[in-house]
Amino acid sequence: MYGLEPTKPGAPVAETTVGSGVLCARCGYELRGLSAASRCPECGGPIRNSLHAEMLEYAPPEYVKKLWRGALLAQISAIGAAAATSAMIALLVLLIWAAITDRDPAPIFIAMGVVSVAGPLVCGATGLVGWWLLTARDAGVGGVRKDRWLRRVIRASVAVAAACWLCVWAPPVAGGLMDLPPGVYIPLTTVIGLGMLGSTLTMVFATGPYVGQLGKRVGDDHLESMGTMPMKLAGGTGLAMFVGLGAPLLGLIVPALLIALMVYHAMVMRRVKWLVYGVMM
Repeated sequence: MYGLEPTKPGAPVAETTVGSGVLCARCGYELRGLSAASRCPECGGPIRNSLHAEMLEYAPPEYVKKLWRGALLAQISAIGAAAATSAMIALLVLLIWAAITDRDPAPIFIAMGVVSVAGPLVCGATGLVGWWLLTARDAGVGGVRKDRWLRRVIRASVAVAAACWLCVWAPPVAGGLMDLPPGVYIPLTTVIGLGMLGSTLTMVFATGPYVGQLGKRVGDDHLESMGTMPMKLAGGTGLAMFVGLGAPLLGLIVPALLIALMVYHAMVMRRVKWLVYGVMM
């Protein structure tokens, strides 16, 4: 077993000592040279748990709670985003109806303005905080395995997306950008747009494998397979957007696929939350 050094040939596991590079799953204390059957001298946690830190049931309770909160916020964000997108589609239909029947479109424009600003800002902030918590570093596995690159990629994408979303959706920041001279505003908004697009796509394609890793840590094969579906839906959305450039009617497929992606993401986060809750109990 990794991290164990038998005291003598044929010695039972209870009499083995911990090798180098193993940290306590609770506090991160270096456990080298201690008995595998004893407890951490720093926090009193069972050393046996630290030798199985890859499994979430042996992870620090504080870390598991972070995962649960992150999954909850990500689920709320996905449901809210799907609702906001559906509301915008409904308002667009109402706008067309108002134009046909010669109704006053002012209330519809007001509602569209509220949904277009509040929806992305609230749902985006909730989702980014959720994924920041979901990718928190597990101190208990610091000596067993290094941070996975997916965790770092997602966290970097969350930071970039947060900065870009504030520039686009936060009225005070967005208004300040619009007051800049065109020579500064145009290149800056181009960079912000590319940053938002790149960070969003990176998160979509990185969160799937990361969810698969969480599935392995809780021993759930179904969650591991569910993690690949968002990438397929995102690919379908991108293809529909490309086709929709030449055929406006086909462009209606894009919001439908986006809603499907958000709903499926909410389902995945619900399963993550349920599994993590089982570990907490």
